[in-house]
Amino acid sequence: MPKKKKSTSAKPKRAKPKKWGVSAKEKEEHAERDMFIEEDLIETIRKEVPKMKMITPSLVAQKFNVRISIVKQILRELAEENKIKTYIYSNRLKVYVPA
Repeated sequence: MPKKKKSTSAKPKRAKPKKWGVSAKEKEEHAERDMFIEEDLIETIRKEVPKMKMITPSLVAQKFNVRISIVKQILRELAEENKIKTYIYSNRLKVYVPA
């Protein structure tokens, strides 16, 4: 009896399903930001921010590991003191530059 040939039109292997959870490595990258910050950190932010070429709340929050809501308050105060000025102002994006 002749041997059966394996069919060449076998079904392709299925791709692995996408994992929708967050891995441990990604959890470490997205660390909690401080809600309450100390006065010395506020002072360093006030000194460093006017030296930056372009200032956005997200850049400052990422650099100093502080919540964006706190950074927005600090940037508003700096703008009132004329240390920085508004370059682009819209609902979604606020960009400041040194005064």
